Amino acid sequence: MLYTLLYSVLCFSQFLQVSGVSTPTLSFVIEDKPITVSLSVQSSRVSLIYPLNTTETKRKEAFIKAKELRTTYRNFAMFTDENLKSEFQESLETAAKDYSQAGTHMKHLYSFLVNVTTPDVQPKSACTFYGSYIDDIQLNLQTGQLEKLFTRIKGGNPTEGGTEANVNRIYNFINLYQGIATEWLDMGASIVSQWDSLRGGKFPDDLLGHIETVECLDSTKFEKIEVLECGKGENALICELEVSFPTQIQSYFELQPITYNKVRISGPEKHSILVKSLEGQSIHALTCSSEDILQVSESVPLCKENTDYASCIKNLLHQDLDDTISTCKFSFVDETPLAIRLSDDGILIQGSDIQIANDGKIIFEALPLVIYPANKIVITQKGEEHTFLSGTKAVETRILSTKLTKLQISNMYYRALYEYYLANFDILEYTEHVALILQLLSLPLILSGFILAVRNKINLRINQKKVEKEFRKRNFEENQKLLKSTLEKKKSKK
Repeated sequence: MLYTLLYSVLCFSQFLQVSGVSTPTLSFVIEDKPITVSLSVQSSRVSLIYPLNTTETKRKEAFIKAKELRTTYRNFAMFTDENLKSEFQESLETAAKDYSQAGTHMKHLYSFLVNVTTPDVQPKSACTFYGSYIDDIQLNLQTGQLEKLFTRIKGGNPTEGGTEANVNRIYNFINLYQGIATEWLDMGASIVSQWDSLRGGKFPDDLLGHIETVECLDSTKFEKIEVLECGKGENALICELEVSFPTQIQSYFELQPITYNKVRISGPEKHSILVKSLEGQSIHALTCSSEDILQVSESVPLCKENTDYASCIKNLLHQDLDDTISTCKFSFVDETPLAIRLSDDGILIQGSDIQIANDGKIIFEALPLVIYPANKIVITQKGEEHTFLSGTKAVETRILSTKLTKLQISNMYYRALYEYYLANFDILEYTEHVALILQLLSLPLILSGFILAVRNKINLRINQKKVEKEFRKRNFEENQKLLKSTLEKKKSKK
């Protein structure tokens, strides 16, 4: 007896050592990461005006001037010096290709404005947003700077061309020439891409940062921009936009539902979530829209508070376990995540057939659990191991276990079962089933009635034959009597 007692104490102490510090605090949900939602959406109309503030003539003049400078540069007498020739003469060839490609992009833009024969459109909104492109002032300024640097180069003879001062002038000219070519090429490619996107009904991502600066719009990074239409204006592309952005932005802590035997608490509707205020004083049921047309931001979903769930929310906040089960909705989940790392570094573990080791020591607590490991925990399910390292400097492992009783967990299951049948109840389908069952139940009665009717009909025919036979017999006997009486009377007269 004493040996058994000592053995039990030893096992219990080993259990405490293995399991760590366990506290039964879990119920239906646990606080998780912050979430930001929008309670309303505001939409505004904006006219995007994308002007070409230069003409095709001015563009050609600038490109011709750049080509003339490159040709003159290559023919400098100083390039009879082989050292200068190998180092500098071919230095503008890459830039020449960039000038050519930039010209192609600009022609593409001008062709749209020239080839479209529809009447010029006008901006429809008082709120306007201007795109930017190279204008005549910029073309003239950059071309003038290029010419100014070019005239400073001493290219008449090799003696002057190889001096340190002249080499610096050459470098300055080459850098500016290449810089202008790269700028025009990048800007042309960007504008062509933006115009093609706009005309295709998609707002370019690289314009998002610019539209946030429009004064007639509330500056926000959570936007949804729809391109309604685009058309040719006076030397410009004009597009009508609808800009939507969330308002009444509110932040909460999301409440992560805890699963018990594939059953967990759910919101009042399909796309509902449970959240807690940042102060922790209130819980809310939010139903977030599943319609893409209403969602203006993936990071800030549009939601509304469901006030019909007040009884459930009250009981959940006050931790009235039995009342929570009776007033809240519960649902089945097909797949339960093996483990979820919560925002406070806790590991929520739920499911079945799971083995948990804390620094190599087995944890024997019943699931679900939330574990705050001091070092690491290893979760094994069906031969697969998942290791979670601690993100804090905890002295010891802390474990949160459930405070729900087996009866309460069982009631959760039956509550979910009730919700399932209520949601999937089809009156027409069940009416058909009931009618079929009634028909099957009445089939023996119908067969019995049919057999009885056949039997009665047969008996009736038999009885009719008996009556007819009796009637004929009696009729024959009466005829015999009448004949006999008639013969006797004739004899007596004679």
